[in-house]
Amino acid sequence: MRKLLVLAVSCFMWTVGIAVASGNDELVVKRVSGDVQVGAFEGSEWAQLETGARLKQIDSIQVGEGEAELALYKKTVLRLGPGSRMTLIELGVETTGFYISKGKVNVEYTPEPAKKLMFETAAGLAEPKGKAVFIVEVTDDGAMEVSVHQGTVAASGDKCRRDVKKGTAVLIDSESCSSRILEK
Repeated sequence: MRKLLVLAVSCFMWTVGIAVASGNDELVVKRVSGDVQVGAFEGSEWAQLETGARLKQIDSIQVGEGEAELALYKKTVLRLGPGSRMTLIELGVETTGFYISKGKVNVEYTPEPAKKLMFETAAGLAEPKGKAVFIVEVTDDGAMEVSVHQGTVAASGDKCRRDVKKGTAVLIDSESCSSRILEK
């Protein structure tokens, strides 16, 4: 519900030409290889994403046969692999939020004071609790898998809420959630 409200407000503000205020313009493209496109959420025009570009609220990144690496807060790195699609739904003073519609995002998160980072999918929400290295993936059937390699990530869906700790993963779909130990 929150996601839909944020997207609706963002799209309205974009459509009527109101500048979206941002206390954090620190989302920068560090590296692009192969076919990586950028466009506005629900837009029909896409362009090749370029290294050095600064992303803004409601920008979507679509990765074909390629990869993209983004720097957030100067200390956090997001890596999108082939076949991924992610939209920046909130870029504010206190919260930065992404919606992942397909593929996966590898995250190396170093917290900034008074800022939250969130990843949302159709199946759930993931939010790191302090310094963390983790992956948020949307599976082919629409479930969300959160795999944690360092730290702790809070993951929740309609049917569960879990703190996913180092060396474990949780799979959340519309009906249930299950945990597993990661292979070393």
